[in-house]
Amino acid sequence: MSWWNRSRNIWLMLGGFPALIFIVIVVLRLRGPNIGNKFCTLGDILMDEGVVVSLIGHNLPEKYIVEVDFPSGKKVLECDDSDRCSDGAYFRQPESGYPSEKLTVTVSTKNKRITQTFTPEYQITLPNGEGCEPVYYTTEIDFHIAP
Repeated sequence: MSWWNRSRNIWLMLGGFPALIFIVIVVLRLRGPNIGNKFCTLGDILMDEGVVVSLIGHNLPEKYIVEVDFPSGKKVLECDDSDRCSDGAYFRQPESGYPSEKLTVTVSTKNKRITQTFTPEYQITLPNGEGCEPVYYTTEIDFHIAP
């Protein structure tokens, strides 16, 4: 009996394709992304994380500039009467791990410049479950503008 026939007979005796699937699952379970005794999914779900600054007040300006000072640097967004900031000025969170405990936000209009410091409360999203990466942080800041 040739080597091929012996291997094929052993393979068929072990169950063939179902056995191969079982072996792959066992190997992935033992060697996959594992944190402690927890098995995490391999995928990274695409989600937005960041800061949304919404202007609150009467007679809001049609054009304004919003600046947010992150520890990694300042981000600026110009808002006008288009839909760009209709749901608030959105700033993507810098890729630096845990978000800032304090954020300084500046809003500039044609007539004035207002700066406020906020201690945001972040909403934490764990798409792959507790104890698994990634962790997404989002917050919304209500920036009050007096008339």
